[in-house]
Amino acid sequence: MGRSGDVTVQGDEAFYAYMVDNQAIVIPETIDAIRALASRERDANVSIATTNTALGMGTLLT
Repeated sequence: MGRSGDVTVQGDEAFYAYMVDNQAIVIPETIDAIRALASRERDANVSIATTNTALGMGTLLT
């Protein structure tokens, strides 16, 4: 999923903007919602953990 960052310096101030594609936010939530609607997992925390693991979320890239 795409990410981009931008650094701007004006005088003695630095500004940093970090942008993430909307899909990076919406897709995991949609997967959890589908799993809940299908009654595949009733515990939200378990569903979220399953989605995060499947998508490799929360892991450091090396």
